[in-house]
Amino acid sequence: FKVSNPLPVKLTSFNAALFNKTIKASWQTATELSNAYFTVQHSTDGNNFTSIGTVKAIGTGANKYQFTDVQPTTGNNYYRLQMVDKNGTVSYSKVVSVQFAGSSNKVTLYPTLVRDGVVNVRVNEATAGKATIKVIDLNGRVLQANVVNITEGSNVIAHKITAAVTGTYLVSVETATTKQTFKVIVE
Repeated sequence: FKVSNPLPVKLTSFNAALFNKTIKASWQTATELSNAYFTVQHSTDGNNFTSIGTVKAIGTGANKYQFTDVQPTTGNNYYRLQMVDKNGTVSYSKVVSVQFAGSSNKVTLYPTLVRDGVVNVRVNEATAGKATIKVIDLNGRVLQANVVNITEGSNVIAHKITAAVTGTYLVSVETATTKQTFKVIVE
């Protein structure tokens, strides 16, 4: 008789739903064994996922969790959980989807607290074109400028901040129809 190692997490539910102008993901575990954290992942096509946030696991017992996507994409939003235990074993939840009617924001940026040097820039445009992404220090000096192609509709660009050291910066995103600036903190 041989006992195999149990999975680090047993989910009883994973759901996502509209909440004001955001989408709230919630999940419940039946059991957790040495679980380290959950990474919430987002997709616009249901196949290619990007991490949008991390929730630290309680690690034992049955627990409830939630995460709010404050910048959902107009149209279909797909979510899944990446569950990581303390020894690095990874498993995934089922994929859930939510239809989002849209927001007046043409450009959004997340996360604003950057630990790995990458920010996600979401651009919603009626026509294809180009977007200029600039990283600017608080003295107004442009440290980095990149031009990227964007398609009609929703675009998510993983932008690597290469010129910045630990500190506060401005990230400017400019398209043919809009310009927005965001404050980010690089750790």
